[in-house]
Amino acid sequence: MTVRQIEQRLNDLERRVSELQAQQSPPKKGWRALIGLSTNDPIMQEAMSLAMQYREEDRRKARKPAKRKKPKK
Repeated sequence: MTVRQIEQRLNDLERRVSELQAQQSPPKKGWRALIGLSTNDPIMQEAMSLAMQYREEDRRKARKPAKRKKPKK
């Protein structure tokens, strides 16, 4: 390849990169960037399952009526 061909190819690549960058939407900021990242991750699914089990157990404990002490005479 000649220097002229390399320069032409580089210019073409730079133009294409610019076009692709212009097509992209601006990056999301903060917590919105994380939405959906671990949707199909088996480890995350297991963690969510364990969290739900823990929450359900906690709910059951909270629903149990408190034992009342009989007043002393």
